[in-house]
This record gives sequence, C-alpha cells and structure tokens, in this order.
Amino acid sequence: MAHRFGSVEWRRWIREKHAQLAYVGGEWDDVVRLVDSELAGRAGTSHYLDNSFRVLRALIRLGRGELEGVRDDALGQLDAARHVGEPQMLHPILAQTAYTLLVLGDPEGADALVAELLGVVATRRGLRSYYWWSFAAAAVDLGRGEELVAVAGPLAANVWVEAARAFARGDLERAAGIYAAMGARAPEAATRQRLAEQYFGAGDRAAGAAELERAMGFWRLVGATAYLDEGLELAS
Repeated sequence: MAHRFGSVEWRRWIREKHAQLAYVGGEWDDVVRLVDSELAGRAGTSHYLDNSFRVLRALIRLGRGELEGVRDDALGQLDAARHVGEPQMLHPILAQTAYTLLVLGDPEGADALVAELLGVVATRRGLRSYYWWSFAAAAVDLGRGEELVAVAGPLAANVWVEAARAFARGDLERAAGIYAAMGARAPEAATRQRLAEQYFGAGDRAAGAAELERAMGFWRLVGATAYLDEGLELAS
C-alpha cells in the first residue's frame, strides 16, 4: 500500500522493520546492504530512523569483529537520541550503547547507561524487541541482573521482557527457548552460547557442547567470526 500510494516515509519505516526482522532471523548480509543504502549520502542530514539502522550495523559489526568506528557510532547515536529525548528512541539506544561499550572494554561507561535505564524503564515505556537482550546481557555482566528483574516485574507480559527476566535470573535455558519459539535466532544463539558456558562451569560437558554447537551453527551462517572465536575458546 505504501508503494502504491507513493508514501516515501512509510516505505522507509517498513524497510527498517524488514531490517530488524532480517537481523534476528539471520539474514545479516541483507541487513548490511539495506543499512548501507539507507545511510548512504546522508552526511549533514539526519532522519528519525537513522539510529535504528546504526544499531543494527553495530550489532553485526560486533558479531563479525569489525570494530573500527563502532564506538564513535554508538556515542553519536546516543547523543542524537538524547537530543530527541523520546523514550521509544532513547531507551533502546541506552541499552544498545551500554552493551556496545561493555564489549569494547568500557565497563564504567556501560554501567552508567545501565543504571540510567534501570531508573526509567519501569515507569516510562519505550524499550522494545531485541534491545531487551542487550539490556539483560549488559546488566548481568555488570552484576545488575537482579535489578533488571525487579524493574521489569511490573511491566505487562511480553515475550521479549519475559526472555530478559529469565536471562537475568540465570535461567538461560528458558530464555533460549523463548527466543527459539519466536524465531529470534540471533539472541537465541547468543543466549545458547552463554548457556553452554553455564553447563561447562557445572561440569556437564555434553550438554555444554550441544548448546555451543547450536550457537555456532548460527554464527557460521551469518559470518559472526568474533562470536565463533569466542565459541572455539569456550570449547577448548
């Protein structure tokens, strides 16, 4: 309908949703092409959806170990989100930037953003979809998993929130199952890799190896070499 009536704006919003679905579903090369196309030639201009496209690009670059420019991108999109000030933009960017900074070795910067998000997410809606995985992963790695469970408790039932609660409680098997049921393969793989580590730590090598192979099968599919390397190191 957007194409039929020549709605350039709605077609852009629809492409952004396609990109999100392609990311969680495992079509990363398609995401990269779409994001590059959307952001090409936009120097000196901006659009509300630019941050969403940059988040997807950052997630893929982190997975593939292509880290050049990721930090600058993350901090730039955070500044832009603060300027807009709208919860549905700011909250997801807080979550993703926190996770990005943590991966890049800046726990203090990440912790400040997680603390900020913990303070607002329970009272003002805005965080949605796969951003909950980034929020949960950052919170857990910073020792704030119980805080996330507490602030997420009053929120309405939602599969992404429920998966994040399970993740933050350490019930990674349940979290992975929720992601699998909805077809969210990227957060499922990331969760299964952590579940494998959990099993290895408990001395269950067989269960750990099975979960790790499920995760690595997805990483191979999307070319996530950085996460593959982490998986190989875990297996050793």
